[in-house]
Amino acid sequence: MKSLIAAASAIAIAAVAAPAFAQSSSFGPITPYVNLGYSYADTSLDNFGANPGFSVIDGRLGAKIGRYFGAEGEVGFGLNTADQGGVGYKVRNSYAGYAVGFLPIMPNADLFARIGYGHDNLRATVNGQSFDTGADTLNYGVGGEYFLTPHDGIRVDYTRDEFRQNNGHANVWGVSYVRKF
Repeated sequence: MKSLIAAASAIAIAAVAAPAFAQSSSFGPITPYVNLGYSYADTSLDNFGANPGFSVIDGRLGAKIGRYFGAEGEVGFGLNTADQGGVGYKVRNSYAGYAVGFLPIMPNADLFARIGYGHDNLRATVNGQSFDTGADTLNYGVGGEYFLTPHDGIRVDYTRDEFRQNNGHANVWGVSYVRKF
């Protein structure tokens, strides 16, 4: 019975405090957004002794929570095969999830930083034989977005992917169209 009273009290306090908390500048309306863009990844695959560069088309689905916080998911698909020493490397697909911090610098422009975890699936082709491998990644980066209209904008970003299994990394530069709802 005491735990039921404590739970009811906590719910009542939260119900009273929630409207005041939601009115603060940090947490407010949730604004969903999507991105579609192009990225170039300059990659170092230390275990393979290769440094291929990849072109990737990527998409993101995210939500900005108030002015300063957000979360986004990302998926990408490779566009090219990079040849290095007789081996063809290609990004089959990649995906990641991020926590995002935003810094509004103008009414229609934000800077942001993000950190997350992902996975890259690669294919290596040697003498007509293909081998698939994957690597979990710790990702972190920065960028900015500028909105030309209240809903349409352009985003540029840099992300560093640290491969967990094979001691490599990728420096990823991207540009994308942003649509917020």
